[in-house]
Amino acid sequence: MTEHAQPSAVVFAYSEVGVRCLRVLLDAGVRVPLVVTHRDDPGETRWFASVAELAAEHGLKCVAPEEPNSPAFLAFAGEIVGRPTLLFSFYYRRMLSSPGWRFRCVALSTCTGRCCRSTGGARP
Repeated sequence: MTEHAQPSAVVFAYSEVGVRCLRVLLDAGVRVPLVVTHRDDPGETRWFASVAELAAEHGLKCVAPEEPNSPAFLAFAGEIVGRPTLLFSFYYRRMLSSPGWRFRCVALSTCTGRCCRSTGGARP
């Protein structure tokens, strides 16, 4: 597959589901120029794998913005990834509500607890 034909994805992810889904994309050869996650809450006990740690293991740029829908973050993401083929949201805790996200990619997909339960548990 040529670099031009290789799909690219911006991945918004958190928790065990986010780690599993990101791993599936990487194993499938999807280019992931940007991973967006949350900072862990020091008041919560983290029992799940870390999206940020998986991204670091693969040398991926990973950020945790306060406001992922802001014009400033959209501009930042655009500088890094240009126009990705796909945008995924896997257990990301915030809604991606900016109209700017719709025009920055070819396809959008989200995975929540509800969709994972329908496939027999927390599986991508």
